[in-house]
Amino acid sequence: MKGMNIGVCAVAAGLLMAASSASAAPVVRDYTINATGNCNAALPAYEGAIRKRPLAVQNEGTTDAFVSCSLPGDFTGTGNYLFVVGLSNLGTTSITVNCTYVDGLTPPIGEPAYLPQSVTIAAGSIGFAVWESEEGELFTQFANVSCLLPPNAAINVLEVQFEQDNGVEEPA
Repeated sequence: MKGMNIGVCAVAAGLLMAASSASAAPVVRDYTINATGNCNAALPAYEGAIRKRPLAVQNEGTTDAFVSCSLPGDFTGTGNYLFVVGLSNLGTTSITVNCTYVDGLTPPIGEPAYLPQSVTIAAGSIGFAVWESEEGELFTQFANVSCLLPPNAAINVLEVQFEQDNGVEEPA
């Protein structure tokens, strides 16, 4: 009987230690949102071509149009390490979508970084523009993007990943 109590205590202590060390690490958070609520045509001249549908912001015009998007920042996090723009091609020919991830705030508050990327998407397919921070580095908490959408291109979804401090100090 005494041996069984020691065994139960040992298992409980092991579980407690595992739970303590797991909860001491930063928690990975993933924020994904539909583009319709967070993206707009960049200029009034593009408004006639851009249509906000329930599942996407798409260019239904005949010329390229700029669309800008922003995600909310999380000040309890240490910064973003991944930003993704989900795109689709509703047309019958291959297209290239040019996007620029704008990390940070405008001067004089900050000095944003501009990180361009091009994505070629086959007809009737989806594509992703993905920005990952360098090992040991993080983007700021401010995630913004500007994309030049050719006709039949759409922005469907935006995603940002970051680590958030869970408030538990790591054991010494």
